[in-house]
Amino acid sequence: MVRCDLEGMTEDIRVPITPGDTMDDVMRRFVGAPAGVAVPIVPGWDWHLVLDGLAGARHRYLQALGTENGMAARRAVGEALWWVSAADEYLRERISGMKNSDYYRELVKTVGGARLAGLVYARNRAGHQLARLLLLRLTHVEPITVVATDGSQRQVHTQVQVHYGLRPFDPAPQDGYYFADNNNLPSASAAHRERFDRNTCYINHVALQPVNDILEKTETALRKTLQWNQTGPDRYNIAINTTISPLT
Repeated sequence: MVRCDLEGMTEDIRVPITPGDTMDDVMRRFVGAPAGVAVPIVPGWDWHLVLDGLAGARHRYLQALGTENGMAARRAVGEALWWVSAADEYLRERISGMKNSDYYRELVKTVGGARLAGLVYARNRAGHQLARLLLLRLTHVEPITVVATDGSQRQVHTQVQVHYGLRPFDPAPQDGYYFADNNNLPSASAAHRERFDRNTCYINHVALQPVNDILEKTETALRKTLQWNQTGPDRYNIAINTTISPLT
């Protein structure tokens, strides 16, 4: 069973890699080169594409907040979730090499990994019914006069926050949307039941949180997960944030 309710975990996303794999094994998955075939392309160009796509979608989301029609902001959230899922698939298939069940069991041992798994779950549940994934928040502050036993008075304020669903053309709120509670998401397809407990990750690390906060933290963690730089012709330094000891 995947555990997404651990406390005190790091914000990093650490990619679990198949035990016994060498750096050569990982690099060949990374660039899509079978054994015995020379590395065909500059490694990692498509990882840059995914991260830049996520950054662009998040920028468009922020730019659309406060506008009269919330459609642009909602489209941007949907796009961002697809890029997040692409990043998860990249790490799972091109870096990790583990079976899905093993990959997610290890991935969610950090807050960052659990958050990533929760967002993938959200994309799967709401990919075609995005409006049900997002909520608005109403905050009301009410002054209250408190009378002490000696007759003196003082004023205090009580604050109430309520999350509620969207109507088709509600304006985009200036402070942004919130991810819906798990119970409000579209019903899961009988043909695609959740098998890796990513719903628990969504409940504990994504639900009722501000959309941009979650996307920004995920983008930041992903950028630290996989890094490289070119040191010479056909030479690269690769850094992978992983859960195992250094590869050989």
